[in-house]
Amino acid sequence: MNEPSRTASALVEACVQALLGPAGGALDIGVVTEPQQLLSRLADAGWDPVRIADVASQCRNNSVRWPFESENLADMGVGAAQFHAWVQACVRLLELDATNAGVRHATQALDAEDRRLLAERPPHHGSVG
Repeated sequence: MNEPSRTASALVEACVQALLGPAGGALDIGVVTEPQQLLSRLADAGWDPVRIADVASQCRNNSVRWPFESENLADMGVGAAQFHAWVQACVRLLELDATNAGVRHATQALDAEDRRLLAERPPHHGSVG
């Protein structure tokens, strides 16, 4: 196996782990050359966009960062910029980028921090009455 294909395979592996977390470790996706292909292979393996969105939602509800971070990119021979570009392309293709930016869905309940922030009044508003 030559070096470029080893790096490409490591990039795909890192991307799968970023999207699925520990559940992605057992998947063998094979060779893919672009994020759309990766998502197609994930869907073939049972990880359709709805299921991946559920993982993202569970992380958000449990205050866990999603996409998951990969701490050993250098050991895998994967460049951080390339990795992040692939992950963000997948997130955009899955249409989860607005959620990732912290936009609250209307059906999501307010937590204690949100209620506290809503109750605050900026000091420049003063007191009325």
